[in-house]
Amino acid sequence: MKGGSMAGAKAISYLTRFKKQYQLWQFRAEGRRNLAKMDARLLKDIGLTESDRLREISKPFWKD
Repeated sequence: MKGGSMAGAKAISYLTRFKKQYQLWQFRAEGRRNLAKMDARLLKDIGLTESDRLREISKPFWKD
């Protein structure tokens, strides 16, 4: 019985980590979509250049 509960705890741990990772990926993807929509004025307001924007939005969602 003890081994079964350990396996269950590991499964929950993996699911929890996957959920957190998935949420991070969603956060990055949404941020990059929003960044892609920004014009030069908004970029200047947040201290980014057009090349900064292009570099960031070209990254895949899993890259920091």
